[in-house]
This record gives sequence, structure tokens and C-alpha cells, in this order.
Amino acid sequence: LGEDAEEDEVEENPIALDFQDVQDAFYMKDPRKALQGFFDREGEELEYEFDDRGHNSWLCRIKLPVDDASGKQLVAEVLHSGKKKEAMIQCALEACRLLDARGVLRQEAVSRKRKSKNWEDQDFYDSDDDTFLDRTGAVEKKRLNRMRKAGKIEEKPETYDSLVSRIMVIGNLQGGYLFQNTFLSKVQSQPAAQDSLDEFMTEIKAGSTLDSVARKKLHLRSFELKKEQQRLKALIKLVKPAELPELKPQSGSLSLEAESKPKKIVLPLFGAMKGGSKFKLKTGSLGKLPVKRPDIPENLLKMKDDGPEEEEEEEDEEMEEKQ
Repeated sequence: LGEDAEEDEVEENPIALDFQDVQDAFYMKDPRKALQGFFDREGEELEYEFDDRGHNSWLCRIKLPVDDASGKQLVAEVLHSGKKKEAMIQCALEACRLLDARGVLRQEAVSRKRKSKNWEDQDFYDSDDDTFLDRTGAVEKKRLNRMRKAGKIEEKPETYDSLVSRIMVIGNLQGGYLFQNTFLSKVQSQPAAQDSLDEFMTEIKAGSTLDSVARKKLHLRSFELKKEQQRLKALIKLVKPAELPELKPQSGSLSLEAESKPKKIVLPLFGAMKGGSKFKLKTGSLGKLPVKRPDIPENLLKMKDDGPEEEEEEEDEEMEEKQ
């Protein structure tokens, strides 16, 4: 009996083996990467949906491209208390567990895709979307993303002028929201001079009442516009063209320069000549006058002039005598 008892103790527990298999699963190290690979193989886009439950707790939801036994879409949900990133990791881990339990996480992509929805018939809204209860505008953002994927919205490249026009529109909207907030605060701060029911009816007729949900939406929208304004300002700084000087005609610029410059007055030059020391000349200073040479008498100059003529006459006479 003792040996049999020892053998029973040595036998492995199947529950412990299953737990060990989960611990050793390949997606435990990086569940987000494993889940992203599955969605890429299926040709689907991975989207994380978050709901803030307050007190630093998040509800994360992932819609998987797989149907359950009843034919409904499989959804992985996790409620986590802590950081938003930790909730994302836990939700990805839960999605990997659900897919691995059905044996589709490690398989290659086969023809098990869910039928693609005809979003255009539903005006690009999901059946679970509720615009009335949506306070963050996430439903409209998803709708715009679906329309972009379907090619219903043409995206044009932004230029400097288009960015400037957009930031001006956002500034006007932000000013309108600020005016509404200040007006509502003034209306609420005024004392009730009449009956509460009569006051409520007059405010409804005037259209100045907003419930708490609408005020929160207004505040959230103004905050989003402020963030968008900051983003557009950063883009405008990047795409702003370089400031170049204005181009002017060349003839006009020359005439303007000539008119602007004062005319120079030409003065006589005086003083020492540059380079005079090189030739050992003493200029620019008063010194002794050079010695005056004696004048040559005029008769000497005449004798030099008459000499050649007399010699020519004598030569002519000698030639005649010889003949």
C-alpha cells in the first residue's frame, strides 16, 4: 500500500500541466506582438477600445475577427485597475488566450474571415455605436476612419495656406465655445427672482439651458480644439516658406542708388607721392633749387645749321669741273 501511495503522489496533475502550458505559451512574453501578428495574417486592423471607469481603472475591449458557437463576434474584455498601458497588455493577453483556446492563434490564415460588413448601407456606423451616449466623439472618429478606408473621403495634401485657414476656423470655434461657457456661468450665478418652474420654462424658451452632459461635451470639445490648434501651429512652423527679399527691377535700383549717394567733390592732389622713397626722390618738401645752366649763344646754333649746306655746294662745284 505504501508503494501504491507513493506512485499516486508521483503522478502528474493534469490541471497543473494545463497551467504550465499556459505559462509556457509563446504569447506570454509579448501578447501584443502575437495578437498583432494574428490580425496581420487575417488582414484585419487591431483596435483597442478603452472606457474610463474612474479611480484609475480602465475597461479595455478588443473585437476579434472570429465567431463564437452562436455566430456572434468574439470580444475580449478586461477591467484593470492601474495604468492604461497595463490594461492594454492584459486585454491582449486575454484575446490571445481566447484565440489559442479555439486553435486559431497559431494557424495560418485560412478562409475563416468574417463576412465584411457593408458599411455604406449603415452610413458607416456600427450596430453597437450610440451617438447619443457618446461623450468623447469616438463614434464619429471611427465613422470617419471607415469612410477614409472605403475611399469616400478624399484626403488632399496640406499646404501652408490650408493650414492657416484651418487654424483660423478653429480659433473662431474656440471663441464661440468660450462665449457659451461664460454665458452659461453668468446665467447660473444669477439669483432666482421668480418661481423655479417659471424660471425653467423661460430658460427653455430662451434656449440658454444645457444639461451637465452637454456642458461636459462643450468643455471636452474646446479642449480638443486647443490641442488641434497647437498641432497646427507646429506644422505651420515646419511648412512656412522662407522669407526672401523683394525683387526689384535692376534699372530702377541703379537709379535709386545713384540718387541716394552724394556727389563727390574732386579736389587737387598735393603732398608726397607714394613710392617716392623707392626712387630716392625728395618731393613734397621745399629744398634747394637746382643750378641754372648757362644759355647757349645763337651763333653757335647757326653755325651748326649752315655747315651742311656749304658742304653740299662745294661738292656740286667739284662735279661740274670734272665734267
